[in-house]
Amino acid sequence: MWAGFAGVYSDTVEMMLDAELSFAAVGFFDVGDGNVGQCSLTVAATVSGHASPETAADGICEILSRTSEAEVQRLDLPCGPAVLAVSGREITVDARATTTGEDTVVRTRQLQVMVPFPTGPYLAVFTMETPAMQHWEDFSTMMSEIMRSVAFPEQDAENADG
Repeated sequence: MWAGFAGVYSDTVEMMLDAELSFAAVGFFDVGDGNVGQCSLTVAATVSGHASPETAADGICEILSRTSEAEVQRLDLPCGPAVLAVSGREITVDARATTTGEDTVVRTRQLQVMVPFPTGPYLAVFTMETPAMQHWEDFSTMMSEIMRSVAFPEQDAENADG
């Protein structure tokens, strides 16, 4: 089973390493009938230099709407403003990593949420990607719950105890 996923996630793992991610996970879920649904979740933080979270979210939304093929939407999460981008792509899995011995085209879908930190000039980027299109709704719901749980403590990190 694992060999079949290697080709699909090799590009994702390369991207994770290059981006110096804060968190990365690959989930495999039993969806019944001996089948598995899989997705990856990454979290990265980067310096953004924004003056306010609202300005950052508005700017990101505007830029992505003009330059990306993704479906872009501004969100208001419990932690503040954010931008949602949903896109798809095709990946060719090398024949050496397939059970058929032939190159295989796999369609993936990605849900990315960019959240400007309200406490400083940083941007958190949450990305969920899956080739399991039949489970897109389940994974989207899971990502929605994750995004509702995001919080930015107001305590100054330099003065934090412990």
